[in-house]
Amino acid sequence: MRKQYLLLLTLTSNIVIAQIADFTVSTNSGCSPLVVSFTNKSSNSESYLWEFGDGTSISLIAQNSFLHEYTNFTSVPMNFIARLITYNSDSTVSDTATSLIQVYPKVISKFSMNIDSGCTPLNVPFKNLSSAGSTLFKWDFGDSTSSDYLNPSHIFFNESYNDKIFYVNLIAENQYSCTDSFKKSIKIYPKVKSDFSIDHSHGISPFEVNPINRSIGGVAYKWDFGDGDTSLVMNPSHLYYNTTLGDTIYPLLLVTFNVHKCTDSSFNSIKVSPQLTNPIENVLSKNKIYPIPVIDNLKIESKTYIEKIEIYNLQGILIYSININGLDQYNINLKNLKPDYYLIKISGKQFTDWQKIIKN
Repeated sequence: MRKQYLLLLTLTSNIVIAQIADFTVSTNSGCSPLVVSFTNKSSNSESYLWEFGDGTSISLIAQNSFLHEYTNFTSVPMNFIARLITYNSDSTVSDTATSLIQVYPKVISKFSMNIDSGCTPLNVPFKNLSSAGSTLFKWDFGDSTSSDYLNPSHIFFNESYNDKIFYVNLIAENQYSCTDSFKKSIKIYPKVKSDFSIDHSHGISPFEVNPINRSIGGVAYKWDFGDGDTSLVMNPSHLYYNTTLGDTIYPLLLVTFNVHKCTDSSFNSIKVSPQLTNPIENVLSKNKIYPIPVIDNLKIESKTYIEKIEIYNLQGILIYSININGLDQYNINLKNLKPDYYLIKISGKQFTDWQKIIKN
């Protein structure tokens, strides 16, 4: 009897599932510092090795997204090869995917200035310290003005009476349209206005001047009277003399200071005429005028006949006039005349006499 046998064969097959390495990036180019978002799209892998092409790498187990920052401190674009290597559980089978990342040079905006505060108007020169490769510049001076010069200068004004701060901003740009900005502040101190008034700017020696200080924003003052004398008081009084035979003009100057020692100046001219000889002392005068100073009645006596009497103030304005018609003496009531210095002109057929009178 023939025996029959059943042969069972077991075939073992190792089926390898292919791994596919794949990823996407948010951008392939940009200005330094460039932040790139990586998204892993790989399949059938257990672990991942990321190499960024800039000397850094990371190993991950999870299939996730993450960010990486590229920098370029040179003056030319740099290319980085980002690489993803995928592994199975025993690390024997792998796949690789790559992507090119181009990073443009980093722009650094910077400038310096030799002064950051001062009195209006303040001229400030700027020195551009931006990085090499910067080709375009936009300056904003914070006062609605701008410039595209490399190293501009700018005059800042403050028309108020309080401190004012301006923020100066510089935007630097290279040929790849990469930009950076840098900002500094400048404090401009308020303006100060120097001004004064005087009742009279022309008088006879000795001529007293009492200027009234009308400055705005001042805390200190310096007066220069133009004759060698000065004063630091707010409202001084000064006596001018003229010992010459002609008029002398003195420059009266006021310099006003604010709390920041910012200054402004104002000016006026003082004209001082020579001192007229008192008729009591002038033996050559044909006329005697008294009393001096006069309070109410001024008496005039002449060696010859008087035809006309005129009185002028020190500004040359006629304030009194009368025709005498050949009298040798005359009384004038000056009660309503305000206290001051005056000039009296006495005229006859063969003479004209000018003299000074003082009204108290």
